[in-house]
Amino acid sequence: MKYCFYILLISWRTIAQTQLPDSVLEVEQTRLQFFQQNPFDINQVTLEELHALSFLTEVQLASFMNYRNAHGPFSSIHELQVVEGWDIETLRKTVGLLICNSTRKKWYLVEQESHQLLLKMERTLEEKVGFSEPTSRSKTRYLGNPWTQNIRYRGKWNNYIRGGFTSQKDPGETSQTDFISYYLEIKPTKWVDKLILGDYILQWGQGLIQSGGFSLGKTYESIRATQKFNLGNLPYSSSGESAFYRGISTQAHWGAINLSAFLSIKHLDASISKDTSGLPFYRSIDTDGNHRTTTEIKNKYTLMEQAIGLQALIPWKQGYFSFSSTRHAWNLPKRNTQIYNQSEWQGNELTNLSLAHQIPWKQVLIAGELASTSPKTLAIIESIAFSISQKLDFSALFRYYGAGYYSPMAQSLGEGSQTKNEMGLFLGNQFQISKYQRLSSYIDYFYFPKRNFTYAFDGAWGFETLNRFQWDRKQKGQYFAQLKWTNQSIGQFQRKNHIQASFDIHRTIFRHLKWHSRLMFSYLNSPIQNEIGAMWLHDFQYTFKHWKIQSRLAWVHTPSYDTRLYAYEPTLAYSFSLPAYYDPSMRNILLVSFTPTKHWEIGIKIARTQYFTKETIGSGLDLITASHKTDLTGQIVYQY
Repeated sequence: MKYCFYILLISWRTIAQTQLPDSVLEVEQTRLQFFQQNPFDINQVTLEELHALSFLTEVQLASFMNYRNAHGPFSSIHELQVVEGWDIETLRKTVGLLICNSTRKKWYLVEQESHQLLLKMERTLEEKVGFSEPTSRSKTRYLGNPWTQNIRYRGKWNNYIRGGFTSQKDPGETSQTDFISYYLEIKPTKWVDKLILGDYILQWGQGLIQSGGFSLGKTYESIRATQKFNLGNLPYSSSGESAFYRGISTQAHWGAINLSAFLSIKHLDASISKDTSGLPFYRSIDTDGNHRTTTEIKNKYTLMEQAIGLQALIPWKQGYFSFSSTRHAWNLPKRNTQIYNQSEWQGNELTNLSLAHQIPWKQVLIAGELASTSPKTLAIIESIAFSISQKLDFSALFRYYGAGYYSPMAQSLGEGSQTKNEMGLFLGNQFQISKYQRLSSYIDYFYFPKRNFTYAFDGAWGFETLNRFQWDRKQKGQYFAQLKWTNQSIGQFQRKNHIQASFDIHRTIFRHLKWHSRLMFSYLNSPIQNEIGAMWLHDFQYTFKHWKIQSRLAWVHTPSYDTRLYAYEPTLAYSFSLPAYYDPSMRNILLVSFTPTKHWEIGIKIARTQYFTKETIGSGLDLITASHKTDLTGQIVYQY
């Protein structure tokens, strides 16, 4: 029986090397794709890292750590079957997320190396104004061609050394290496746990001063929404051209104390102005990374940022207490020139301090962080998650972000896009009705003490509530129905209501064919708007031998962008897409992937949107004088 189990487990791992399990729902895709591309070694993974996988219970986590402490390093990934509480369903979920590498004393020797090289090209087939010939009335044009080019390498020399680089050119840019990102991660022995040279992100505490990586925000998975895990220093391997550090970071331990430190020097794109005395300052940092016109090139690397930081973390039972401190300095000061941002932080030197904790107690997990921005603006986040019974979980999160609070890498749960000028209370629960049925819900109250970009007055408030019923029978299909209601201010005495409903079904028609359909509605009501939008989409996926063919047909009818609807799209491997669907239109997608050998994967995607009520698309230099837009993407992946 034991050997039969090994065979089953090996077959699961073979099937799932390049795709997520069917049971993974859309909201989890981006998060788990990151972990699939950076799997945890079960001989080195920490408790906090295992927490981040989210589907492991406290009992399973404790059993894993107790087994490893008692028996030493794992000899094989299949040894997880003997860990108490790790059943077949749990092992199925860990496929591609956990690996087992043999231990060695000499960390610098090559062993079990693996390498991956990816080349992706994409463009819009219709001509945009920015790529047309200049006219006497419009002379500004993009300087480069309309192709996007992405080259990415990731390699692992052994269990202790890995590295990678990314080279990217956006449409309209002239240089094939307009953006370069790189990293080398080393995990030496003894007291130095990790060393990263190049680009990296940090995930410390509950995200009030450092929250690198992907964040779900508010979600029907309410337990996950209210808990962040201290993952420490992580290499940066994304193609995004902002929100990372460049320099050196390290993690070490001294007795029971875990230490993390970093030093970063980085040049940023910024909009520079001068005051009445002729002294320069910056108004905002440009994060899109576009360098297509002379103006955008002029703003390239005009601001230099220096950053340094330290965290000391003391483990306690299965939780921790930590102290973090970071300091940022820029060669030019930030000035707030708009009425709505006068209460926000400004200057050229910034110090952040924080105290964070995560305390497990029986079936309760308490987590929080208190942070400050110099000179005296505070941010507080405190959450609790607990199981009332085997079927009912509850979570709550209180947040207060001062109007003048600021940390460049902060990202915590909130209604606003930035961690500042907000108070709120999030309440969520999950009820397991039966083995296959679950009801999830949350309600979030938010309040903005000061005016901001969205609200031109002090004291704006609102709430958002979501309810989701889910039915999952794996082979028979997955279904859910979801209702979301948002109520918010549009004036001091006026309110806006936005209701969204979704009905979703995933079915396996037969062994090689899968079908997905979703019906979505959006209703917006206010004193100045009354709109109803809808979308109906169908996805098919056919796999046979070395081929995988995916398609989408989506019919969309929304009166405006305000009633837009979002849905994940079929994409090529190692990427994701969550576009907004709006206006009366139809969108078609065809994606074909071919894997001739285990070393090669070739893919092509073509997506076309046909608008029914407009003759132009976009604006400015991105204007297309047509009622349709067609995007073509090609990708080649080589790995060995």
